[in-house]
Amino acid sequence: MTDLPRPLGAAVAIENVGIGALGQDDLPPLHVPMRFFVTAALFGLLAGAVWLVHGEASFGDRYAPSMLAAVHLLTLGCYTMVMFGALFQVVPVLGGGGLPRARLVAALVQPTLAAGAASLAFGLSRGDRTALLLALLLLGIPFAVFVPAVGGNLLRRRSRALRPLRLAMLCFVLTVGLGATLAGALAWPAAGLPFRTVTNQHAAAGGLGFALLLIVGTSQQVVPMFHVTPTFSRAAMRFVAPGIAVGLGLQWLPGLSVVGTLVLVAAGLWHAGETLWLLAARRRRRKDPAVMAWQIGLASVAAALLLAALDLLGPEAPVQLALGARRELLLGLLFGFAGVGTIVSGMLTKIVPFLAFLHLQRRCLAARAPFPVMPTMEALLSRRMASLQVVSHVVAAALVVTATLRPGLGGLAGAATTAAFAVLGQNLVTAWARHRRAATAIDRAAGTAAAGA
Repeated sequence: MTDLPRPLGAAVAIENVGIGALGQDDLPPLHVPMRFFVTAALFGLLAGAVWLVHGEASFGDRYAPSMLAAVHLLTLGCYTMVMFGALFQVVPVLGGGGLPRARLVAALVQPTLAAGAASLAFGLSRGDRTALLLALLLLGIPFAVFVPAVGGNLLRRRSRALRPLRLAMLCFVLTVGLGATLAGALAWPAAGLPFRTVTNQHAAAGGLGFALLLIVGTSQQVVPMFHVTPTFSRAAMRFVAPGIAVGLGLQWLPGLSVVGTLVLVAAGLWHAGETLWLLAARRRRRKDPAVMAWQIGLASVAAALLLAALDLLGPEAPVQLALGARRELLLGLLFGFAGVGTIVSGMLTKIVPFLAFLHLQRRCLAARAPFPVMPTMEALLSRRMASLQVVSHVVAAALVVTATLRPGLGGLAGAATTAAFAVLGQNLVTAWARHRRAATAIDRAAGTAAAGA
């Protein structure tokens, strides 16, 4: 690798961190994950617009129709969309092989997930039974197609690095099942479903299960890789993800909910604390917006876990009495928007330029083009653009969390959220366009070199 330019050699080295060597066809084309990422930004814009229009009414009640719509636009239309898109690239690297028929799977999953999320949000905001039933049908397609495709790849390899992803997919199945049950109960109220209990289980499975486990599994690989930190401890790699899964399961067993909460909170805080310590010990000391996103996001996740642990003090505890009915909404948005959302935004500032660079270097090697035509990752997404993306999301997150306590700020929180996702969308489109221009330049350079030979 000594004959390669430094940025190109670094990308080749990073690519080979995964389990096993990747073939030329193992990674799908860049447009596969990018279509998910750009769609996610659009759903974030829609969620911000809902909060902007409904303002105080949204933040006045966890079960307000506009809040339910905005939350599902974010969780299903935005964050799940990003995570699905990332898994098309992450699973081949960690699993040592590409997803079967990745282009066909993406062509089926992305539009049906988008349509299903939009239909669900509309149905929740209007109480429309037809829209809820349509959402069930549409969302059943990505569930039936994507889960077996990813699950089959994950089960082929016996690696500890894949354990959090396997558990995350199991929690995703559970989340979808509970969500379908809730949608059915809204469409047929006569069923008499214990709505609040199932809603809490659905939120826990999706947030503490699917989202948190994906973050654990992804961060254990990408934090040392992208930020040049020490590796996670063997104990963390072995016990954190199972601890989260076991704690979540124990919470739902009669008489063991307290133990489950303690186990889950301890595992989540362990991961947050160790990741923050590794970031503080990183060898690359320059300011990095992605590092700031990890730090703020993990601090928000830790705060949400501690807030959840206050349940153990009972409803008469001073903090519980002070927050009252707003506690659940604060907990959800602190964890989901300020925590998971900030981490996702920060990760995209690294993942998108890296994937674009990785695909360009493969194109350059395959075409035997001169290496000087390769752009740097900084040229694909500048640090200024990345900083604006992360800072705008952090500002929006601060206003959203504040609005749970001061609902009058709901409209301002919606405006800030809309602006943050507009910046994200602009950055995604810009990086994608720069990749396409660089690919054209590589092809042109390869043609010129071949003609000269």
